[in-house]
Amino acid sequence: MGPLVAVSGIAVVSQAASIEHQAASRV
Repeated sequence: MGPLVAVSGIAVVSQAASIEHQAASRV
């Protein structure tokens, strides 16, 4: 696994976390 895989993986996780945070803020 190269650094690009790790970076894209972190980006996906952080994006999902930010979406969850926005959904929680709306409720």
